Amino acid sequence: MAPPKKSDIAEINSELSEIQAALSEIPKKGELKELIGEAIDSVITSLRDNLKSEIKEELVAELGIDELKSDIFDLRQDNDNLKNELENKSKAIADLQTTVEKLSKMSKAAFCQSNQNEQYSRKNNIKVFDMPVETDENLLEKFITVMKDKGGVRVDRDEIAAIHRIDHRDKKITKPVLVKFVSTDAKMRYISARKQLKTNKSVRLADDVTKANVMLINRLKAHLRIENSWYFNGRVYGESTEGKKIKFYPHDDINAILGNY
Repeated sequence: MAPPKKSDIAEINSELSEIQAALSEIPKKGELKELIGEAIDSVITSLRDNLKSEIKEELVAELGIDELKSDIFDLRQDNDNLKNELENKSKAIADLQTTVEKLSKMSKAAFCQSNQNEQYSRKNNIKVFDMPVETDENLLEKFITVMKDKGGVRVDRDEIAAIHRIDHRDKKITKPVLVKFVSTDAKMRYISARKQLKTNKSVRLADDVTKANVMLINRLKAHLRIENSWYFNGRVYGESTEGKKIKFYPHDDINAILGNY
């Protein structure tokens, strides 16, 4: 048998190298297990993700989560709208309160001025109480007589501008007599006889005080910290239990005023 040629040996070596290279590309047993494991993990992960997505879609469809989200969004919008409305109404209420306070101050000032004007218009008047009513009575003559005999005052007819009876809230009381004098000086001369008239148990004389001032005097008399209250020259005064003489107005908060003294 003839020995192989060099060319044949080279060809054989080349084929062997190719075979060896092909065998080297085939994964080993450990590598093959790892590749199979990775493939299985990938398949499981994909299946799990797909399953989660399908379950989520079914839950969303069954529970109406999209509708619930929409409802929540609408509720939030409604809540924001209500907050805005509440803020606007709060501002409107604050503005209204400011307006009411201004109007209240203006009203009090107007009432105080009106009461003061009314009291000024009565400054020359005197009310006569407990003067008996007689048929066809002559009030001027009766007043002149009682003032002369019981009060010791000489009456000048020219000082009296008008005289007449007025209604009283208590119907059981004899209607008082209102005497209007031509001047304050004339009035003061007659009203100075009050003490002597009281001593002689005759008629009572009093200033013609407005209803608002009468109510104020009554409030002062009922107050525990007011010792005495009276009217003088168009104003109402009160004396506190501490001996402070204070001027009051009809709209005054007595406690607040006393707190300043």
